[in-house]
Amino acid sequence: MREKEGYRLNLERISARFPGCDMLTPAQVAEFTGLTVQTVRRKFPFPPPVRKITAADFARIISSG
Repeated sequence: MREKEGYRLNLERISARFPGCDMLTPAQVAEFTGLTVQTVRRKFPFPPPVRKITAADFARIISSG
């Protein structure tokens, strides 16, 4: 599968903002995007039971537009 354009750049930006975090909470995604936590929970998948999203998945989602 081919990487989306901007995926690597987004992943690097996420990793720089949250070093050592492979899993992001809704609050961290909200901080990164500037959206509210409520909006983030509606727009992005935070599967149970952990209720976190991987940095790679988040980068992939925001790269797809």
